[in-house]
Amino acid sequence: MDRRADGGPLCQLQVFGDLAALGFLLGHVRRDFVEAQAGASVEEVAWAQGWIERIGALYQLNDRRLELGRDLKAPALPAPFVRLDPARLASPEYQQAHQAVSQAVAAMRSQWEGELAQEHLPIRPA
Repeated sequence: MDRRADGGPLCQLQVFGDLAALGFLLGHVRRDFVEAQAGASVEEVAWAQGWIERIGALYQLNDRRLELGRDLKAPALPAPFVRLDPARLASPEYQQAHQAVSQAVAAMRSQWEGELAQEHLPIRPA
């Protein structure tokens, strides 16, 4: 399958601007990679697992970022929402965590663009 065609998981990674939307988007993309492993070759499974691991690492970084920015005094919101405290958002710890998330997203984008430049990549339609 041409990885540039509609519906491929890497094509869906084009939306990288908003970190809030990114979390929801990557949940769908991760599922695409999980489902793509059914009946796949060893090479294809390894490729999909690499993306699943990168997405998981990004989720962990983002969880840390949100915890550092969470408003500890306000009532909790229902998941997946988090009430953030402007004072905590200004802390060096939060800023460092936010930078780590941004760097991970940039690395994923670079990986994605490099893979799109290849002639063949193991993507299967859903």
